Amino acid sequence: LGDLAQKYTEAISNGHAPCMENAVLSLSENENNAAVEKALEHYETEMVKKVVFPTETMNQFMDLSKECEQQAVDIFMTRSFRDKDHRFQKELMGSIQKKKNELLKKNEEASVAYCDDLLSKLTNDLDKAITDGSYIVPGGYQKFKEEMDKIVGQYNEDATKGIKGDEVLQRFLKSKEGTGNTILISDKALDEKEKLKEAEKAKAESLMMERKVSNVKASQDEQKDDGQMNSFQINIQRLVEKLEDEKRMMRDQIERLVSEKRREEELLIRQGSAQQAKLYAAQIQDLEKEKEQVNETTWYKPIWENLKSVTVDLAPRLFNFGADMVKKAIAKYQNK
Repeated sequence: LGDLAQKYTEAISNGHAPCMENAVLSLSENENNAAVEKALEHYETEMVKKVVFPTETMNQFMDLSKECEQQAVDIFMTRSFRDKDHRFQKELMGSIQKKKNELLKKNEEASVAYCDDLLSKLTNDLDKAITDGSYIVPGGYQKFKEEMDKIVGQYNEDATKGIKGDEVLQRFLKSKEGTGNTILISDKALDEKEKLKEAEKAKAESLMMERKVSNVKASQDEQKDDGQMNSFQINIQRLVEKLEDEKRMMRDQIERLVSEKRREEELLIRQGSAQQAKLYAAQIQDLEKEKEQVNETTWYKPIWENLKSVTVDLAPRLFNFGADMVKKAIAKYQNK
């Protein structure tokens, strides 16, 4: 990056900027493609290493993803150069999000598979008793409830069910509602008033479970949004830092060239070569203009315009958050 910046500023001072610009763009295209490839490869490799499916919570998955994405973005930023319109960073953001979604789906599927298998093992006695008609006897409904409570208790004791644990349990309980109602109706140990009370109690428990699953899903969606916020924040902060570093490097190179040109100009003046000195003066003037352009903060402005399409596609609910984050990140570096 340092060599490229030096060659670029020297080309400007010699009046060869357009030709040099083409060479730099060609080189940056190759470097940025490689940067995206390496960064995405790192994210995938590290996630495969670190994530044990199913994760116990959504936060656990998102924390691991954040860690791996931070490393991937660092790899990209270290290697990328002159990513015009942030095209390659957008590509990386989209690719990481796509891979993250694939892994999230895998995490959900692993949780469902584990929970289904767990319930299959826990319900062997229950299913056999239902098939044998063991609960279609006086007092059978109470026995059925006790067995169901036992299954739910054992199921909830397992801490490795993953993020779909409550949803799978609700589905299981729903599947047994018809059976439970049949057993309740046929239970001659209960009068009609008691049966009605038990039916209302079962309905209330079902609604409570439904609300719990809904709340868990809302919480997990919020955790996903938090993960998206973290992802966007990582990209914005590192991008602004990267642009600031590139600007500083370019400015330093220009200042060095200006100093050299001034010394050469002064030497020519002392030697009486006024005409040649004027040529150096013109080059110095061009370099000073270039330095002013580098020092301008207008280069920050396109960041949100260029990256917002990624936010709209991947996390539309975070659109306003993303715009606000960009403003804060830019303000932080402008005030330095």
